[in-house]
Amino acid sequence: MKTATPKVSRKLTQNIVSYLSIKAQINRLTEQAQSLKTAIDAECDVLAQANQFDNGQLLVPTAGLVKVVMNPPKLIYAANNKPLLPVERAGLAKVLGDEFSVTDVNLTKIKNHVERLDALVLAALAGQGVKCVQEGRFDVKPLTD
Repeated sequence: MKTATPKVSRKLTQNIVSYLSIKAQINRLTEQAQSLKTAIDAECDVLAQANQFDNGQLLVPTAGLVKVVMNPPKLIYAANNKPLLPVERAGLAKVLGDEFSVTDVNLTKIKNHVERLDALVLAALAGQGVKCVQEGRFDVKPLTD
């Protein structure tokens, strides 16, 4: 790690200070929005239980339209509502059969084997005209005391 302070432009310094200030504002607003969304969800749950929604919609005059949007389905245990772990879902897939299964690749494992120059993995990827890449990015954080 370098110990000398590098020469950077005033523009870069100003951009970083502005970026971090805006990011802090966004975090504060995000927290406020999440709090409001929790309150909205709670009240809408009560209204939905009272059948106040019409075809999955609730018109709130002068404010907006609330729509019921379905999340993706998930598997949970009936006894305790806890989600199935991946290994448990794999076991269920074996019971249900291929019609209910999806096969995918383990990118982390492929990347690790590529980094180790695993000839078998490299040949399989090359044979398919595929390569495994992992791009970097710059993450800017505020200075801490």
